Amino acid sequence: MTRIDLYRNVHKGQRAHLFSLAVELGRADHEDTAKVNALAGRLRSALAELRRHAENEERFIHPLLRARAPKIAARLEQEHEDIEPALAEVEVRLDGLQNAPGSPIETGAELYRVWCRMVSDYLAHIDAEERIGMPALWDTCSDDEILAVIRAFVASRTAMEQIDDLRCQAPALSPQERAMLVTSMMKGGTPVEPVWASLAAVLPSHELARLRADVGIGVG
Repeated sequence: MTRIDLYRNVHKGQRAHLFSLAVELGRADHEDTAKVNALAGRLRSALAELRRHAENEERFIHPLLRARAPKIAARLEQEHEDIEPALAEVEVRLDGLQNAPGSPIETGAELYRVWCRMVSDYLAHIDAEERIGMPALWDTCSDDEILAVIRAFVASRTAMEQIDDLRCQAPALSPQERAMLVTSMMKGGTPVEPVWASLAAVLPSHELARLRADVGIGVG
């Protein structure tokens, strides 16, 4: 029987986004000020999202984890603190990007390396959450207790925030995972039209058609 996984979908979306930004940063033209500024804005938004994600985990997941596996909860919370210098280093590089002395090519290359080091550190952390944190919850909690965490988190989100979550996660998920996520959202009362409009903006037409079929909605 497949157990409820609190981390899988959101971490898949995060990995896809972080990898995509790394590729974009690596191939950026750092002599094009407008494009560099736009990319810097997306990088800052990604850093803010990583921080919000950690805050949400500590608010919704960690109380249960502290109660059932306190040593693991303490380790993961320490890792949240340990990743902060890597996030801050990216911000420092972004702050100095436009006014840094020397070649913009070298400045851009160093920002790329700093970003990739941060991503490497972050990947190790979310691997620990998936490999150690979630199994600890499976070993000590019922499905109803884990489901209560999801329900509390969803209740804290507006309908548009849930749509934004879907938009970020859906392209990185398997067809089966997408179907389960969309079915759950529809059962939870998320407005149907914004869901499909959001999905149409991020999925190829053939994948959208497959998803409609999988959740039992006609394509025509």
